[in-house]
Amino acid sequence: MAEQKQNKPWFNYHSSLAPALVFLVCVPLLCHLLFSQFGLSLSDDGFTLAYSRRILEGQVPHRDFIIIRPAFSPLLHTPLVLFGGAYTFWLSRFFVWVELASIAWAWLIFAQNCLGTDLKTYETLYFALLFFVSSTHSFPIMAWHTLDGLFCLAIGLALCSQSSPQRKFGGYFILGLAPLCKQSFVFLVPLALFLLGDGRKKLLWLALLLPSSLYFGLLAWLGAFPAAMLQLGTHTNLRYAGFQRYLEQPLTSLGFISGYFLLRLAQKNPKDAFGQRFGQFTLFLLPNLTVIAGLASGYLPIAAFGLFGMVSGALFFLLLEQRQTSKAQLRFALLGLLAAWSASLSVGYNTPVLSTGSLVIPLLLFARGKPFLPPTWNQVYLSGLTLLALGSFGQARVTYLSREPPAAQLTYRLDGVFPGANLIKTNAYKYAFLTDLQAAIALAQRERATFAILPNLPGYWAKAPTQNPLSLDWPQQTELFSPALQQRFLAELKAKRPQLTFIVEKVDSETLATGFQPVPRTDFYQFAWYVRDHFTKVGETAFFELYR
Repeated sequence: MAEQKQNKPWFNYHSSLAPALVFLVCVPLLCHLLFSQFGLSLSDDGFTLAYSRRILEGQVPHRDFIIIRPAFSPLLHTPLVLFGGAYTFWLSRFFVWVELASIAWAWLIFAQNCLGTDLKTYETLYFALLFFVSSTHSFPIMAWHTLDGLFCLAIGLALCSQSSPQRKFGGYFILGLAPLCKQSFVFLVPLALFLLGDGRKKLLWLALLLPSSLYFGLLAWLGAFPAAMLQLGTHTNLRYAGFQRYLEQPLTSLGFISGYFLLRLAQKNPKDAFGQRFGQFTLFLLPNLTVIAGLASGYLPIAAFGLFGMVSGALFFLLLEQRQTSKAQLRFALLGLLAAWSASLSVGYNTPVLSTGSLVIPLLLFARGKPFLPPTWNQVYLSGLTLLALGSFGQARVTYLSREPPAAQLTYRLDGVFPGANLIKTNAYKYAFLTDLQAAIALAQRERATFAILPNLPGYWAKAPTQNPLSLDWPQQTELFSPALQQRFLAELKAKRPQLTFIVEKVDSETLATGFQPVPRTDFYQFAWYVRDHFTKVGETAFFELYR
């Protein structure tokens, strides 16, 4: 009797789930225990968690508070804010490590389903580790909308590539959540449906569009739709962030040329067998060395443009010269390229590095042909690369910390000093600054119970004893880029002046890794300076001034 066709299981590399469980449990847990204690970026860390706090308090996104991205990312992290207590930041970081490991594994599942690639166990673990360390690099481990979008994207693609209709529907629904984390994924999501060959299936279009329909429908019902349209359209400079930024990087062009010619050597079957093997070996080794060197030096965010160029060059070869190639290679590489490009559309982190893994894995898989070395030596070769990558990653995680000195200098624990940051360590300057913040708050509350903090420290409000009385936790130019939002926030400052004490930083919290510097008088901090220039100073501490 003929065997019935079965759906591919979620973990379909081997009959055993051991490799997946080892990776998805051990890697996040080990990284969490080794690295999660180090550093606190006062501008970005807790930024998303502060939005989560507002949602838990019943505030409606866009209507009751200003958020220039869709609000699914804060919604995703609400359980951690609700139950995290004094350890909210530390526990939140573990969830982010799990997200990053899941992204790596899900992309390999997608590669298996899309390309039909059969990887050995040691190859699977190596590719997953390389994806993980390259995409994680030295980026601060914190709740962040781009990471949440990449998480939804990876899980969605892994499910969409299954043969089961139910898994496909669920996969496209999860894929549709990615633009609700960060709107830059809106270009990729409908393209994925066509690239995966499902563009004519109305039910899958329904699954893809259902999350956004529910989100905007709920906003319209709650009277938040006009405000959402204004806030979500704040930043529109796609030309620079998405194109000019890539073109002005020399590594993009260099990578394009090398990717084209190396894949040409590796796959065009030249008469010279040595040339083909050389192309395969170099196409495999070069991305590895780029990641290892980029991690060790701290320049992976720039080196990622070279990897982006390599995948672009490889795609150009597949499109123009490799006429008999499988369409699967094209769509897999193109989706990896689009994932990295979508993640790079950012004001503050305009680089494809957060999805480096989706650039590296296609290159490594395209290079796989006849094994370079005998099986035993191939395992030794990959083991050596693994050790180098892990060593460089470990160095990066303790050396290139966001707005902090190296980890060896982080000897001050924030238990009881910053709400929700128990077990987190920082440097002497930041510790003194945050200790003084408590003194400034106590001084402000002697006459008025309600206070606001300008211009940074959005993470304070994630677990603060009181609610933030303003409609924005991080009042600076990135979040208030449009004139309409600036006018709304300025009117709010004037209207709430009689009830509030404004605590304004005297020193720049962005530079506390190296010492105390005055807050610069720039448009970026225009509202902090507006309070200083127009309100009445009523007190001060070492690092803060109080205004009413």
